[in-house]
Amino acid sequence: MSKKDNNAAAEVVAALKQDYESKLEILNGLDDTATEEVRAEAQQAVNTAKEAFETATKELEESQKQTASKNGSQKASGKLVKGKFLLSPTGKFSLAYNAGEEASLPELQANELKEAGYFDFI
Repeated sequence: MSKKDNNAAAEVVAALKQDYESKLEILNGLDDTATEEVRAEAQQAVNTAKEAFETATKELEESQKQTASKNGSQKASGKLVKGKFLLSPTGKFSLAYNAGEEASLPELQANELKEAGYFDFI
């Protein structure tokens, strides 16, 4: 799913959440004069809205996980390696660290920095 599709799906989830919350508010706002039939209809509306919201939320989470794995998230790219910066990588590598700072970096990035003499493993 593209980023645009993910954004649209997130908007749908937000709308379904708002629908669920409004129906729940209606159910909770029923007073003692409401008939059992009215209460049952309101409860059914809440249940239906809740199910739609939960289903859409799960689908969005699944698609975001798939997108992250396709785009090579940090977990997919390998383990993290602890180390210490010997030189500031800000200029050459556009990383916001100073010499002497410790960090956990993805293994490939850490190896590249080590080869360049900017990073050493702890």
